[in-house]
Amino acid sequence: MVYDVLNAAILVLILVGVALHHRRLLHAQLMKLCFVLDMLLLLAVEFLRSKPSAVGTAVDALRSGNNTVLVIHIVFSVAVLALWIVQLVLGTKVLRGDRARLPAHAKMAKLFLLVRVGNVVTAFMV
Repeated sequence: MVYDVLNAAILVLILVGVALHHRRLLHAQLMKLCFVLDMLLLLAVEFLRSKPSAVGTAVDALRSGNNTVLVIHIVFSVAVLALWIVQLVLGTKVLRGDRARLPAHAKMAKLFLLVRVGNVVTAFMV
């Protein structure tokens, strides 16, 4: 339950960062902080929770197909990781002055938020 609350808190911080997107430097710093916090949470879930490991549980769920909610959570989680990378790359380019990337960054932000909310909701369900 602690991990779920931390996951939700990171989502709230992400939403604060999104709300501050017009203050580009602050937005970028907050989002980088959220990325680091997300990665630390992922590492904590993998290495600090009771056994079996999160990855082992995920592999078993994918092989057996018995836990649909867990499989959906895994899909959301992998998508969040991929979208973090996309957003960090696009955001860095925008911050460096490549304004042509801004529409793609904004569009991907909407997808990222949708997937991140799905991740938090399904985390409470598994």
